[in-house]
Amino acid sequence: MHPFNQPGIQWLRGSQWLTQKLVAWAEAIQSGIFMGLVDDSDFQAFDTYPFDETKPINVANEANFGLEPWEKQAIHEHLTQAQSVLVVAAGGARELLGLSELGYDATGIEYGRELCASSQRELSIRKSSAAIYDSERFQVPPGDRPYDAAFIARKFLSYIHNRDRRIEFLASIHRVIRPRAPLVFGYYTRDRDTLAFRLQAALANLLRKLRGRRDYPIEVGDHIDPHAPLYHHHYVWEELREELREAGFVPIEHQTSWFGWAVARSAITNEEPQLRRSGDWETNATNQELVETN
Repeated sequence: MHPFNQPGIQWLRGSQWLTQKLVAWAEAIQSGIFMGLVDDSDFQAFDTYPFDETKPINVANEANFGLEPWEKQAIHEHLTQAQSVLVVAAGGARELLGLSELGYDATGIEYGRELCASSQRELSIRKSSAAIYDSERFQVPPGDRPYDAAFIARKFLSYIHNRDRRIEFLASIHRVIRPRAPLVFGYYTRDRDTLAFRLQAALANLLRKLRGRRDYPIEVGDHIDPHAPLYHHHYVWEELREELREAGFVPIEHQTSWFGWAVARSAITNEEPQLRRSGDWETNATNQELVETN
């Protein structure tokens, strides 16, 4: 008998699987109770945690990481015609420096003022041509002219609580970039509507209803990571695709590993109603590229 097929090994694998499930359910219950008890106004403290001024990141170390492989792939495949690139939630300047080194005119906005100031100093020290400016939470101010492309940094889209807020955030990016300009971003994923995600949403909404908190209901996919604590929304692709379309974007490509990343393009205004009616994109199962069918 192969050593990996020994009864003891089989028992170990089964017990590890069960332990992982029990931990996931326990965290789901914990997250559901917390999201049910927290007030809407307090949610902002958790969906902007990565930019918390009381826990500053080491900007120099962050900047040294450079562009990730998936970002390089997206740039190579989709930004060849771009010159100016907007990076939203650009604190840490990692993406700004990487894009600038590749010859792009990179501009960033950041919602944490101290983090923005730290990134400005780092860009100055490195004599980078990139620039970064602070902005009000979730706002995307226009530049002197429309940008040729945009990045949403550090899976920031998943940090925004509430579907309508995420769509408005995406729409605000749509308003400051050129028609057909690419948008590149990462996001947290989930395996369909698993029991843990459904459990925490149901528990949270029950508690919120009992407390009279009916605004901004908890969605399947919402989660508070107890280790941070950090709010993030976990997407399935079909859900994210619809949010992109409602904000005025056409999905181009998406791929997943332990997280997801996607590229969309800014739709031309008269193109949007047709896109929503016809559902004119299909998934190529081999490379997960979305292919236009009309």
